[in-house]
Amino acid sequence: GSHLDMLHSTSFCRGIEHIEKSIYFTFNSDKGSLDKYDFKADHGPGNDDHSDGEIWRYADGQVAGTDGVPSHLAYDAESKLLYVADTGNKRIVVLDTASGEMGSSFSGDEPADRTMVEGAKLTELFKGGPLEAPSGIELFDGMLYVSDNATSQIHAFDLTGKLVNTLDTGFAAGSLAGMAFGPEDDKLYFVDMITSRVYRIEPVL
Repeated sequence: GSHLDMLHSTSFCRGIEHIEKSIYFTFNSDKGSLDKYDFKADHGPGNDDHSDGEIWRYADGQVAGTDGVPSHLAYDAESKLLYVADTGNKRIVVLDTASGEMGSSFSGDEPADRTMVEGAKLTELFKGGPLEAPSGIELFDGMLYVSDNATSQIHAFDLTGKLVNTLDTGFAAGSLAGMAFGPEDDKLYFVDMITSRVYRIEPVL
């Protein structure tokens, strides 16, 4: 056991987003859900006590993954909204993580508290052309950036869902996935899964 802690309830996990401290969200492609974890105090290397962990399942059956394509997440701490690349449904959705009520428990392979969150608000922000297989997703300076694995385009949306701009990278279909803005240079970095490379977008001034 070389890990610090883990909780096993997100089969076919396609995306992950840190929220705060030991809390994070994952994209559960098996259940079509968004799973929230808090592993609390880590158990340290070589140990395996996960009993203090908590897991909450949101939007059960309402999102869908696509084999071989990541479905990333982006969290806005101020609004408590989670932006989701709902790849299998060809859309971007937004989960209000402060909504919903605690429901029934669900089973798992290890001791931890697992709870279904009922009635959480999931809103469709954008669907259809030009989105075919949204994958990477990033929030930056009031804009939402989404990479499309099928078209190798990167789209910029405002937070009302209006398409503002599109960059065609010219890469082969199946290339684009995750993205991230650099913490110091504010430039957008993205991966090319086919060539196993990372690229940086240089703005033209």
